[in-house]
Order: sequence, then structure tokens, then C-alpha cells
Amino acid sequence: MWPPTVEQVAEVVRAAGVEARLEELAEGERLPPGPAVRAEAYDCQGRLLVALLPADHDLDPRKLASAAGCVYARPTAAPLFPFTRAAVFMERLMLGEETVWIRAGSPRHVLGVSPSDLVQITSAQTTGLVAED
Repeated sequence: MWPPTVEQVAEVVRAAGVEARLEELAEGERLPPGPAVRAEAYDCQGRLLVALLPADHDLDPRKLASAAGCVYARPTAAPLFPFTRAAVFMERLMLGEETVWIRAGSPRHVLGVSPSDLVQITSAQTTGLVAED
């Protein structure tokens, strides 16, 4: 049995009917077994936005604001996966990965899922979000 917050993620995945792997990281381990997804939350003039992007890339908040149709996006506290009360935007670069890994209910638990299934679970829109070098 998973901890309650992790079990909530498992329930969402089961309800979506997608193939996914839920894993607990070893003690002291911080990195998932594959490409990591970082979730950042922003306030968009009173609307909550969540940006999903590769953990090794920086977000361009102007791109997020533009995709969401707002003038500005201010950082705020991120909600728990699957971000049900937020408009979710996912970096389209991740669509090329077979599996991506995102935190799932705790800092020690990760969910491995295909990017297209992550879009389905989170009702995300895909767009370009990463900052240019």
C-alpha cells in the first residue's frame, strides 16, 4: 500500500486507464530512472497555471503567459499531481521521449509514463515553454 498522497496518484492513473510505473526512490536518491519532468506553478491574473518541462531546462515565463493568454505569470506554490485545479501546459520537446518521470505524491515517489499519457492525465496543452539559450 502506498502512502495516502501517493495512492491518490495511483488512483488517478488507474482511472485514466494508462500504462505507468509508480516507484519509490531509494533512500537519499533524488533522480528518477529516466528523463525527469519538473512542474512549476504560476498565477496568471488569478488563474493557476502549471508548466511541465524537462528538469534540465529553464522555463520562459513569457512563453507560458502567452500560451495561457495572460499578461504576466507570477510564481506560486505548486499543487499536487495531477494538478486538477490548474491549467496545465507541457513543453512539446518531451513528446519525443518514450517515458518521462514526474514526482508523484511525495518527494520520494515518481511516476513513469509516456508523454502522451501525461498529457491525457493532466489535460495539458502542449507548447514551447523552454527559455532560449
